[in-house]
Amino acid sequence: MTEAIPWPDKDREPLAARLFEVLESERELRRDADTDTEGGPIAFSRLYAYATGARAEDAEVEAALARNSGLRRDFQRLLERAAPYYLPQVAAASTGPVSLREGAGCCIRLQPSKAEAGQVYVIVELTDKAAQPQTMFVVDSGGEGGGQTLRLPLPAARDGVIQILVAEGSELVRGLSNLKSEVYLR
Repeated sequence: MTEAIPWPDKDREPLAARLFEVLESERELRRDADTDTEGGPIAFSRLYAYATGARAEDAEVEAALARNSGLRRDFQRLLERAAPYYLPQVAAASTGPVSLREGAGCCIRLQPSKAEAGQVYVIVELTDKAAQPQTMFVVDSGGEGGGQTLRLPLPAARDGVIQILVAEGSELVRGLSNLKSEVYLR
């Protein structure tokens, strides 16, 4: 014998539709987490803490982001909402490395050091001279870096400029030079 389930009243239909959307989203998140066989699923609160800087380092989150494309997509959506600065993939005519990235309110330049061979300055210029982003995320969408997410704490900005000196072949330079990567400053 089957049980008849009554349709919700007209005034409750929007609530029922929203509940269905929430349950469907939760099911999708669980399905993505279930495909992550190494380690357990990463809680949203932990991912949020990693994205916002409340958690300085988290090797498990970094490893999960590297191997789980669904979690990486969720993380990018989280960064899109939480990061005030976004520099999209570069649409360039050539396929060579990128030395300039531009986004709303900021740009990032890679400039070889004249004093030290094999060193590169990563120069972040912000339009808002008082802004003090704390963290840079370089997210590779599956291009040369194989879907890698790099998180780097930033030094304090001085008059809207942040300078970082790194090795020419560093992960940061490779990530920023990749056409397919996206950059978020938070």
